[in-house]
Amino acid sequence: MVCEKHAKRAGAYSYFVQQLENDFIRENLSILVEFGIPASTIRLLESKIPENLIEDEVIEFIKSNKNNLSSNLIEYEREKLDQCL
Repeated sequence: MVCEKHAKRAGAYSYFVQQLENDFIRENLSILVEFGIPASTIRLLESKIPENLIEDEVIEFIKSNKNNLSSNLIEYEREKLDQCL
């Protein structure tokens, strides 16, 4: 309405909304949010998970590398990984 009043085009915020909904988590890791893994845990794992993996491959990568990936996680975060995946 404000844009119309001032003859301006409204911006497209769908990308921002999507990022906001996923706590600004990298796109291929957003499935982890849906699985209930805390964003803080995902951020700790992010640098160890290749960016080129699709969501299903991310899950398999974590399952296959759980011991290595969880070495710097606290007990609560390791338990959440086990529960959610």
